[in-house]
Amino acid sequence: MAFIELYSDKLKKNFHYLNTLFKNNNIEWAVVSKLLCGNELYLKELLKLDIKEICDARVSNLVKIKKLAPEINTVYIKPPAKRSIKKIGTT
Repeated sequence: MAFIELYSDKLKKNFHYLNTLFKNNNIEWAVVSKLLCGNELYLKELLKLDIKEICDARVSNLVKIKKLAPEINTVYIKPPAKRSIKKIGTT
């Protein structure tokens, strides 16, 4: 079984590096939490970083995020099914 180890200090350092880089270049961005599979402990570590927006491909993960931090903007990022792509492109 696969597992993930979260290093809070490295997460914080990387987040602040990217946040500074993007702010200095007038780029808005959001964190994608998909890899964390809705793990509450890991989500709480993300929320400590003063994140404004979190993206995920599972509605259940977004619901969990909203329970932890109702003020966070959540974005559903699941792509459409392959069979639906033509319909989406014509609307």
